[in-house]
Amino acid sequence: PCQRCCCAQIHTHYCKMSLKELPEELCSHMATLLPRNDLLALRQCNKSSAAAVQRSIQDDERFEKMIFDALAEPRNIESEGRIFGGGARELVSFCAADAALPALQSAITETAGGLRKLCLYRCAVTDARLLEMCRACPLLQTLVCVIGVPNIETADVEQLSMQISQACPLLEVVKLPCNGSAVEGYAAAFPNLRCLEFFSHGHGSHVIPSRFDRIERALHTCTNADQIDLDFCVVSPALVEWLLASPLPGRLVALRMGRTAISP
Repeated sequence: PCQRCCCAQIHTHYCKMSLKELPEELCSHMATLLPRNDLLALRQCNKSSAAAVQRSIQDDERFEKMIFDALAEPRNIESEGRIFGGGARELVSFCAADAALPALQSAITETAGGLRKLCLYRCAVTDARLLEMCRACPLLQTLVCVIGVPNIETADVEQLSMQISQACPLLEVVKLPCNGSAVEGYAAAFPNLRCLEFFSHGHGSHVIPSRFDRIERALHTCTNADQIDLDFCVVSPALVEWLLASPLPGRLVALRMGRTAISP
């Protein structure tokens, strides 16, 4: 028979089949083309369809990011993680409710260590829970936990940073609240940082960096850093001398001075 006839026969054969009868490889291909709600429906057909959907989610860019707003319910967070966690590479949460934290942790666990970026805002996460979340993400490259995180603001951020660094050795971007500037507080714990921040994520006022021993340690430890952020920072002549004497000027590619104050 001609090729057209063969294709017609195949088409007729599959059209007569129910979703439950479709071959698993065809379900996998269908899953890459279906919108979200239809994908969930396909997942409910049978075990074969569910397995095909899960495999497709892992490689589907549409599901790389999970975002939970302030009104997200814990059960919805858990469901999102259970279904789409396998493909998630980024999780962003604005959930303020304490009840949401176990659900968030469950969603993070469902990613099976695949997260590259974790951002938590306006929540009561404790340092112990944050560390536990990080330990479930060994490939994490970006960690942001700022703005309305009172338990982290009062924690021993230096000790927490060392523990997080051990759990997530690939971190390149870290934003945590601290007293004083980030470069003085915790930067030295993360040798892969790309940008050294001379301001504080926990205060809205200008910071005057003055702990030059800590600054020097960060400058020599963070050998991949090629950017400096002096936003909301008071730059003193002493700080300029320290920076010029460090290894950083030779590799600097970006200098940010948005709301910088210059001390005479």
